[in-house]
Amino acid sequence: MRVERLLGALCAAAVLTGGLIGVQPAQAADRMSPGTDRGSVVEFRAEKKPVKKPAKKPAKKPAKKPAKKPRPSARPAVLSAKPPKAVKRWVCPLYDFDLGDGFGADRGRRSHMGIDMSAMRGKPIFAVESGRIDRTKRQSNKALQIVLKGRSGSKYYYGHMDRVFIRGGQWVKRGQVIGTMGDSGSPGQVHLHFEYWKSGGESDAIDPEPFIRRICRR
Repeated sequence: MRVERLLGALCAAAVLTGGLIGVQPAQAADRMSPGTDRGSVVEFRAEKKPVKKPAKKPAKKPAKKPAKKPRPSARPAVLSAKPPKAVKRWVCPLYDFDLGDGFGADRGRRSHMGIDMSAMRGKPIFAVESGRIDRTKRQSNKALQIVLKGRSGSKYYYGHMDRVFIRGGQWVKRGQVIGTMGDSGSPGQVHLHFEYWKSGGESDAIDPEPFIRRICRR
């Protein structure tokens, strides 16, 4: 009798325990999402919010550089002046001039050693003959001078220019522009003082008027 009661109690306990155990897996399965392996662990991760990148600022366009202004030509237009027509090996030192004081004119303590040729300021002055520039300088009275030694051996003196475009020792061609008319050393009296040293010696100046009239056909 005791054995039967004991067996009955054991069976009842087994049924009760089995029922309780059977309920728990079913409830857990219901909580899992479909298609999920019941033996795996379900992970829950927080969703990451997309990080907004700062908007790119439009690139600044480089400032345009102002257009360069053309530099003025260093070569004066007068340098391209066409020389007078040559007479044999010489050309006239000027265009459109008037003759002034001549050779031997009284200059007080000294006499005039050349001839004055008057023309407009800035007009080109030409090399009478091809040769080498013996010297060019400013005298004590501020007058600009040029001494040209020609191939013939003769020398030619030019005085009172406003501008000089050559230098000492430079070779020049007949008819090349070497200076411009001015009044350096004689303010207000625009003219070219021209001397002719035929033998090449500075103390051997002769009257240049016959020479000028021969090479300057007007």
